[in-house]
Amino acid sequence: MARTGYDERDVVDYGIRNLKGDASLNYAFHPDVVIAYTYRFANLDNVYQRANRFRLDDYQLQQHGLSFQSKSIQLRTYLNVENTGNSYNARSMAETIDKTFKPDNQWFSEYANDYKNAVVSGLSVAAAHHLARQEADNGRPQPGSEGFQKLINQLRNINDWNYGAALRVKSRMFHSEGQINLTQHLLRSVRAKTGLDILLGFDHRTYIIIPDGNYFINPTEPGKNLLYSKSGGFLQASRSLFADKLKIGATVRADKNEYFSLKWNPRFTMVYSPTNAHKIRFSYQNGYRFPSVFEAFSNVNSGGVKRVGGLPVMSNGIFENAYLRTSIDAFQAAINNDVNTHGLTKDQAIFKNQSLLIKNNYTYIQPEHISSLEVGYRGLLLNDDLQFDIDFYYNQYKKFIAQVEMNIPKTANPDSIAFYLSDKTKQDRYRMWTNSKTVAFNYGSSMGLKYRFLQNFQATGNITLSRLQHKSTNDGLEDGYNTPQWISNISVGNAKVFRSLGFMVTYRWQSSYYWQSFLVNGNVPAYHTVDAQATFKFNQVKLKIGGTNVLNQYYRSFLGGPSIGGFYYSSISLNL
Repeated sequence: MARTGYDERDVVDYGIRNLKGDASLNYAFHPDVVIAYTYRFANLDNVYQRANRFRLDDYQLQQHGLSFQSKSIQLRTYLNVENTGNSYNARSMAETIDKTFKPDNQWFSEYANDYKNAVVSGLSVAAAHHLARQEADNGRPQPGSEGFQKLINQLRNINDWNYGAALRVKSRMFHSEGQINLTQHLLRSVRAKTGLDILLGFDHRTYIIIPDGNYFINPTEPGKNLLYSKSGGFLQASRSLFADKLKIGATVRADKNEYFSLKWNPRFTMVYSPTNAHKIRFSYQNGYRFPSVFEAFSNVNSGGVKRVGGLPVMSNGIFENAYLRTSIDAFQAAINNDVNTHGLTKDQAIFKNQSLLIKNNYTYIQPEHISSLEVGYRGLLLNDDLQFDIDFYYNQYKKFIAQVEMNIPKTANPDSIAFYLSDKTKQDRYRMWTNSKTVAFNYGSSMGLKYRFLQNFQATGNITLSRLQHKSTNDGLEDGYNTPQWISNISVGNAKVFRSLGFMVTYRWQSSYYWQSFLVNGNVPAYHTVDAQATFKFNQVKLKIGGTNVLNQYYRSFLGGPSIGGFYYSSISLNL
């Protein structure tokens, strides 16, 4: 049983506004030596989906970028600036409007009393439920009313999701990277003697979070900005053998996050070309993904459940003292069953079923890990009119970063733990970022064809297969695979089918698949669409008209998101 909710459209404006712009200044010291500054800006209103849905309102992004490029050296650094503006959490908004109208305890108490009275008076169970809900909802704010809108305006500015819905995040991200080809200029003699091409590179990234007291806090230095940094570097060597028919390469990369030990990421590649028209490729690599800022440092109060980052600095003491929410639910259900069905007292039922409680066996977050093997072939056939490309990959994933729910009883007495966990009001609820114990394997393949015929006509097509093959263990923490097994598209076009008239038609198809997330689970139906475009050139004028999903058959690419219909466009460009 749950309280009466609001539809998302009652608390969210679905209007979309995207304002973007950029400018750059480039200076060439030499044709091969260029320095450039780039500025990008975006201001938007939209709906964003994670575990919850957010209304982004006056959301701002800026980027300042500086780059240097020569024949052997590439350097780039940029600063991203983010401000969520007047955005808010749609779920917290709807839930808090309900709680502002009437606290949960009061609503459920009134509902239970009205239901009992209705049953005693002779109403059916369904009619009694309907009447009890109607009575408990009496006076509830109605969507579209002045009072309802006043609550939205008020709650969107309260930055605590237990009492409001505001999303107030301000952050910066500084990134710098570069690489130098050591053998192109500096070590030419090495290249001449050994045939080696050697690349050396580095990167550094620092996130700067301004704590807002709800989404992020600084656990060690309250009031100061939160910093989260990672640095890395690589050395790559490659060489051609057997008259350039075979090219082999090896890369060793090291990455260090300030909260984790040094991680090594090797990569090996090989490309064999028996002729210029045929290439066979192979690669193996190992990689790590460090936790994101939110996965590491989140501190969100949301409807009585606190989501906490997985680093020890954020979650010390929670993992050690908590019990898994799934076992607590099973424990409470068993108690209710024994009391209602077998006539036991609540204390007797607690003693009988306390063995169902499972102490948390998850711990502090670690980086995800992947090992990947890939082979492929590309060739030209039929007098080079047919281009064929196929590849196959096989991946192993360990330590998926995921969330697990766990509760801590509000007592330090071991003899009282089961009694406290039998009462929802006597435990603190947490949703913790940690690592899944599942080891998953997935494989896939893609094939692409491009065929030229009748002089200017061209047909292209590709198909992709992606499958989750096996899980050595399955603890259910990792999000769903969320990937269609089959994706394909076929295109036919001609840049000059008649004089200056060109066209392109594309058919796309995607198979159904199961979508699993903290927000919603279910099947995403298969869909197919047709895209089309026509171009016409006359002197210095180019006219383009077209559309995506031109048949306007609505579809969803994932659950919880919008239905997508047709999009049509036209443009005129002048070359003066």
